[in-house]
Amino acid sequence: MASASAMDKLPHALATSLDEPQRAHFLSTVQKMQRDINCLSEDNKGVRRRALKSIKTQTIEQGFASWDHLAAEAVLNYLLKPLVRCYSDSSESCRETAVELLSDLLKVKPAMDTVLPYLIPIYVARLGQKTLTEPTEEIRLALMTQLEQVIVMSRDDNGIYIDELVQIFTRTIVDPFPEVMRLGCRCTALTAKAVPQRFHMASESLVAPLLTALNHQHSKVRNVSIRAIGATVQHGQSELLDKFRGPLSRRTMDHNPTVRKSLYTIAGRWLCEYRDRHSFYHKILPILLSGETDEVEDIATLAREAFIKAGRQFEEENRDRLKDHIDFGKDDAAPLGCRELVRENFSKILPGLLQDLTDWSAPNRIQASRLLYTLLTYEEKNITMHLGKTLEGLAIAVSDDEPDVAKMAVSCCKTIGRYTDCEAWVGVLAPHLLDVAASPRTLASHLIVTGALVESAPLDQLKQHGHTLTQALAAPNICESQELLVQEELMLVVRAVIHRFGMDVEPLAFDLFQCLVSVLAGMTTPDIAQDVEENLTELGIVQGMSAQQVYEEHTATLLEKLAPTSVEWTRSCFKRRVFTTLVGRAGRVLGTLLGQFMPIFVANCQPEKDIEVRNSFFSLLGKLLMTAPETLDSANLFHEYAPQVLKIIMPNMVWVAGERAQVLRQASTSCLLALLYSKLITLEHLREPMTELEPLLISLMEDESVQTRLITMQTLQLLIPLYKPAFIGSYAGYDLLHQLYPALLKRLDDSNNDVRLEVCRCFIPYFGCMHKGDGYDVQLYRAHTEAIFSGMLIHLDDENPEMQQGVYAALEAAADVNPVILAEFVKEDAVKDFRNRRMCQQLKQLCDEKVGK
Repeated sequence: MASASAMDKLPHALATSLDEPQRAHFLSTVQKMQRDINCLSEDNKGVRRRALKSIKTQTIEQGFASWDHLAAEAVLNYLLKPLVRCYSDSSESCRETAVELLSDLLKVKPAMDTVLPYLIPIYVARLGQKTLTEPTEEIRLALMTQLEQVIVMSRDDNGIYIDELVQIFTRTIVDPFPEVMRLGCRCTALTAKAVPQRFHMASESLVAPLLTALNHQHSKVRNVSIRAIGATVQHGQSELLDKFRGPLSRRTMDHNPTVRKSLYTIAGRWLCEYRDRHSFYHKILPILLSGETDEVEDIATLAREAFIKAGRQFEEENRDRLKDHIDFGKDDAAPLGCRELVRENFSKILPGLLQDLTDWSAPNRIQASRLLYTLLTYEEKNITMHLGKTLEGLAIAVSDDEPDVAKMAVSCCKTIGRYTDCEAWVGVLAPHLLDVAASPRTLASHLIVTGALVESAPLDQLKQHGHTLTQALAAPNICESQELLVQEELMLVVRAVIHRFGMDVEPLAFDLFQCLVSVLAGMTTPDIAQDVEENLTELGIVQGMSAQQVYEEHTATLLEKLAPTSVEWTRSCFKRRVFTTLVGRAGRVLGTLLGQFMPIFVANCQPEKDIEVRNSFFSLLGKLLMTAPETLDSANLFHEYAPQVLKIIMPNMVWVAGERAQVLRQASTSCLLALLYSKLITLEHLREPMTELEPLLISLMEDESVQTRLITMQTLQLLIPLYKPAFIGSYAGYDLLHQLYPALLKRLDDSNNDVRLEVCRCFIPYFGCMHKGDGYDVQLYRAHTEAIFSGMLIHLDDENPEMQQGVYAALEAAADVNPVILAEFVKEDAVKDFRNRRMCQQLKQLCDEKVGK
């Protein structure tokens, strides 16, 4: 009876398949274990635990795995129900022992259709509830390990339990214990592959838990979750890919290489095996191609090989359509299938990619820039139809605050330059470069893009459109920009053009020269000036000339371009600054271009012009006059323009109230001094304007500015000897001469000692015009002579020793004019109260010697 009862508990098919020895083995084993089986229902947990251990001793430890298969399977089926009941035992140790025991028993690989009806419900009860029915992590882990074992053994038999399994997976994938999460993901993948048809309908509910696992802090969990997602998407509903695509794309930036490796593996598999892949290429490609720029070379190689495999499959599937291209495809290029895949899907990928380039997250922008670079390498010349949008996005990316984004964006531009016609990208960029409303940052960004394209474009095409490009660079909104960012990038573009064109740069040289001079005029830092000089040197070297020769070559053309608007220049006009910079650095070529730039000087030094404008021109003119042999008079032609210069100087020497007017008077007087010092003006130039010039100089002796008074005195020291023939040539000349000394004598009382000393030096050439031998009537003009001697002699007793020496030197020169009169002024009685009577005695002795002669 006991034997019959034991056999009745077996599945009918199994019971009937046992032969006599197998039945005897089964019954013998069951009979030995029956008491222990009965003890599993006892209230005492110690009894239950000992019973489980006894069953294990009589089965597993007795070599259960090596028993006859049918006999072992029969024992398993007999023990299955009591052991499964122990899964809900109140004792943790009993539950754990029962799970371990059954896992060992299942290794005999029984017929799963008889086992699953008992196992699946207990798995659902212990693992698939909304709350944690099984509180112990280790037991949940053991249950999931057992479930994985069951799924592997059951294969197709799992289909009818798909809802229960998915219920279990949705809970275990988000289990608090990471190891359970990993097993939940692995079981999901196994089930999807084992019963894809049944899994397809139930896959929707796995999305949320898998996304949670995908963002887990443990890389191992993320890794296995990606594999589970791969299987879920491949065998699940078609809309699942859209739900996973975004989170998976973010995993391309995962810091763990194994996670990225798994991601690119499943993306490659999707491209080849996903049932609806033709409709989803544009969603899968961004994930896989992101791997080609992975920082780990092995992962980058894996992604590249996966894409090549997918490309060759696509090529094979579309051989009839692509056969012409296949016949003429390049061996060294990427596989045609890869290029076609990108070409057909690029327009769908690009909008989202450009949006990611401006994402708030730096990692997202970095990954987007890398992906765009990879796509462009496959897109090649086909990028032309998307060129406008692509360059617009890259113009933002090249100025990104994240260096990696900016660097990769520049690489993208260079890739575009290699594959597209110059006409196309010049046509796209030129309007942006010429946009006067563009911000400095936008201009700088487009200049970076331009520079990258210039560096990589085919030279023969670049030469055809170089003039259009350089004309855009020479546009006022670019080359006249005073923003450091724009200036820096413009210098880099100019350097790129010079290096690419080499000796063929001559047709573009003027535009480049104009850019360089304009940047120099508006330079904001010394570094920019250095960049300009380096580019000018390079421009000269490629043409076989020096930087100065570059100025000589193009100054005339630039002056011609500046001249039409010169009469309208104001203090804020940038062209005025360009002119000042150009003329200040042009050097010897100016001597041959006087007819071009002197009218500009004349126009901008008129009294009606703004004071600051005139001041800047006079400052420049003064510098040029001081270096006249190397600039203005290098061709010995300046004498023709000296009267013009004198005419523009004199009106600006007139006193006008205000500090700016004071600075202007000083600048204009300095020009007169430079004109005289450089000997560029002659007596003939002075004859006519002297009657107007002398009162101006007398007025300037009273100027508030000490520097202006000093310059005036220095000017007179040069002017008086130059004009001497005119002074002594007529009574009118003597009148002009005599008009000077009262003002000079007055300046001997100046508050500044330097001015007083300069006055003393003025009297030396002044006395040179009063010699009797030159026709000066000493008796007629005795009163003037006495007035001068009297005024000066007072200062011979000055408390300043330097002043005493200055006056003494002047009076030494006066001894030649009328020694008799001077001797009377310095005789003993006249100077008895002087501090330094020694000088008076020396003068008296000198006068006596002159009289004796």
